[in-house]
Amino acid sequence: MLSHLLVFLMVAAPVLGSYECVHVSGTVACKRDPEMVMRGRVKVDLWEYDALWQRFGFNHDDYITTTKTKGNGHFTITGCAHDNDLLMMVDRPDPYIRIRHYCNENEEVMRIDLPQVFVPTKQEFRTPIYLDAGNYNNQWTIDKVEGK
Repeated sequence: MLSHLLVFLMVAAPVLGSYECVHVSGTVACKRDPEMVMRGRVKVDLWEYDALWQRFGFNHDDYITTTKTKGNGHFTITGCAHDNDLLMMVDRPDPYIRIRHYCNENEEVMRIDLPQVFVPTKQEFRTPIYLDAGNYNNQWTIDKVEGK
């Protein structure tokens, strides 16, 4: 009986999940080495946090996509993710970005959790993300711009 329940959960869980898309834009800056941003050495990765797997001790977040910043430090990234909950509840994706940079000479990664705001609404960072200011997670103001 337990095996039938497990098989049902494995088959039904993906169907019960939520498939959502995220559109995020912003600008990164490096006070110590502004040229580093212009050389295109900043990559922005879009990920989806899987809390369920974290509870069991696995780091199983879902990679979505990557982009590079333009010469002025601006980036735009769009991607979609599917999330589900094995307790048969619809769970919306928990997006975050990882910014990989060399602002402080060695490669560093800054993580910024994003609100659960999905397309057609776009998310825009109101102020630059200073890469050499440390990791002040969730300290930025993100504007929600209604899409068409």
